[in-house]
Amino acid sequence: VGRILNEFAFTKPLAGFLLETLAAPVIAFLKTGVDELPNLLTILFIYILTRFILKLTLLVFRNIEVGLIQIRGFDKRWIWPTHRIVRFGVIIVATVTAFPYVPGSQTPAFQGATVLLGLMLTLGAGSIGSNFLSGFVVVYKRGVNVGDRIKVGKKIGYVESMSILDTHLRTFENELVSIPNSVILSSEVVNLTLTDGTKGLLIKVPIGVGYDEAPEVVERLLLIAADKTAAVKRAPKPFVLVPTLGGQDVTYELHAYVKAGSRRIAVRSELNRAILDAFNSAGVQIMSPFYINSPVVPKNSS
Repeated sequence: VGRILNEFAFTKPLAGFLLETLAAPVIAFLKTGVDELPNLLTILFIYILTRFILKLTLLVFRNIEVGLIQIRGFDKRWIWPTHRIVRFGVIIVATVTAFPYVPGSQTPAFQGATVLLGLMLTLGAGSIGSNFLSGFVVVYKRGVNVGDRIKVGKKIGYVESMSILDTHLRTFENELVSIPNSVILSSEVVNLTLTDGTKGLLIKVPIGVGYDEAPEVVERLLLIAADKTAAVKRAPKPFVLVPTLGGQDVTYELHAYVKAGSRRIAVRSELNRAILDAFNSAGVQIMSPFYINSPVVPKNSS
């Protein structure tokens, strides 16, 4: 177009304007593209190679999951967390390798923007990074798994799901509590499910009985209550201790192993009811938490 306009005298100024304003940037852009073509081809090669490695990695871990590839001592719960680590590492290596070949990466403006982005990520991702690393530690420790009933602080419930950043706990009130993995790693976690299959979880039920009752009678009634509770294990046998002698009563403590530690609250409730039935049937008064006297007329009488 510029050449045609340049043929006529009255359009020569317009031709010069077009060549200087439009053609020069286009020519410079094309020249830069040709100069950067080897770098662009290198970035494309790195991209294709990275895609291939990621697909190969996914195939390997899928074969580990179905059992075609077996690694001794490698827990199946580690498969996908490990895959995420490997995938993240491959992407980071590919990014670092390709960065010098990005057009303009050596300019001061580009380098300044990179430093600013890195600083923002460093300042803003401290807690996220902590939870991220804690998530992998929690997974590889195998102390907590999906489906386990655990106690973290004052929260008790079943582990519904686990991610790299947090663990979701479903409480008995049907609340879904999100607990950061850094909290699980730094707190005392009681896993009640891991007692299943062992000799059981030992629970203690204390009661207070007056000094006028024979210790043999109280112990016998407590063991009868334990025997009538289906969830209490017969071996090891339940036993009774007398930890304290109070001012008005004697504290007896029933110790019993339960079959399923994950049902501790339900089993304790069943055991308490069995104790009440056994003592009421024998006419023995439980004095805890505090006993004053018995009414002259029973409360349930008309």
